Amino acid sequence: MLGDDAPPEGPILAAYVEDLDDKDMLINEDPEVFFTIPHFQGFRAVLILLDRIDVDTLTEVITDAWVCRAPKRLVAATFPARS
Repeated sequence: MLGDDAPPEGPILAAYVEDLDDKDMLINEDPEVFFTIPHFQGFRAVLILLDRIDVDTLTEVITDAWVCRAPKRLVAATFPARS
């Protein structure tokens, strides 16, 4: 939903993504759940409509967001397969 300044109604979460390509991929794969607004243009975060996302997908997005921001040693200790 790029273009509107006002976000849609309902609970919204912003989550970091690894890069802008990941952001675009999420938005293109499920635009009913993932979106952005001009304020977030060029920023490595995607907006999520919480009342439209399933728990498994939300868990994955939040985990990936944490991995993007956490210290590398902590990520390696928490998720050895990712290091």
